Amino acid sequence: MKHYSKIIISTIGVLALIGMSTGAMACGGDKAERHVEKMKEHLDLTNQQADQIKTVLKTKQHSKKNHRDGHKEIHRAIMKLDPSSPDYEQNVNKLAEEKAQMVAEKIKEGAQIRKQIHAILTPEQREKAKTMHEKRMDRVKKHHNSDY
Repeated sequence: MKHYSKIIISTIGVLALIGMSTGAMACGGDKAERHVEKMKEHLDLTNQQADQIKTVLKTKQHSKKNHRDGHKEIHRAIMKLDPSSPDYEQNVNKLAEEKAQMVAEKIKEGAQIRKQIHAILTPEQREKAKTMHEKRMDRVKKHHNSDY
């Protein structure tokens, strides 16, 4: 349970670092509720702040599904291409550009969500979240023995 709480708190900082990875903000329905409850507990959110954050997280549900569907469509399109076709490279490049655009949009949306949550938090809560995130990232570095 402690591990799960730390993941939730790190959500705020992780978005900027990894562009809203799928697991970092997987907030649909009950998950959004649980994430907010953990944030409420660890950051001492008021009921009003919790409601505002729930609203921010729930507004991205539709967008997340669209991103996932879009990535699947591009993958399917690539697999349907004939590698022996003269325009194979051109088609692959076009699909790669489409996917790159989708990733860019996802990163921007994640940054926007982070900004909205940041605005809801008090300076003290922001600092606490930042500290918790840094500790979490230190543990991740040690676990993966890599540079994050």
